[in-house]
Amino acid sequence: MAWKETDLIADLESKYEAVDTPTIQETSYGITWMIVNVFETGKSKDASVPTARKRNVSYYVKNRGEVDEIAWYQEEPKNVSAQDPLDAGLTGNALTAALYQNDTLRIKVLGQICNTARAIFWEDAGTASHAERLVLATKVLLDAESYVKTFMAFIALDDTIRGVGGQASDAQVATVIDGWWTNVAINM
Repeated sequence: MAWKETDLIADLESKYEAVDTPTIQETSYGITWMIVNVFETGKSKDASVPTARKRNVSYYVKNRGEVDEIAWYQEEPKNVSAQDPLDAGLTGNALTAALYQNDTLRIKVLGQICNTARAIFWEDAGTASHAERLVLATKVLLDAESYVKTFMAFIALDDTIRGVGGQASDAQVATVIDGWWTNVAINM
């Protein structure tokens, strides 16, 4: 049986502590892309402190509000507490793959590559490899999602990030992105 948007929201409400009001991102060809914030509570790895996490869930609705409405998740929602690779006790290649796929880190990387790209437009033209850095900055600002994949590889392999997982600070993510920016720019 096909789901309607109300079925999808009810499913989310059964899985998470709180579900925010969905927002429309885009409508094209009768399909509406929606994002909704969901919140989950739990305990830290050693169960000593309470934790709460927010994440975005994307979904699509065809013919929204009509009798023949159909709704789909973009991806099946995951239990957020199981999403942080450190919570799952992963090591080696499994840790690298899990960090690469971590939604929390992807959001931070997306924000940081946009911030770095913007800053490069204002850097001194005499900065080493400025021309290459500027080309990459332009490409990132035109299609940031494509470059998230590139920089996620460096994030997943960084020793500091491997130690903190999805709890990496914005500053830690910035250090990795900024540290690799010129190398990516020169070698693309």
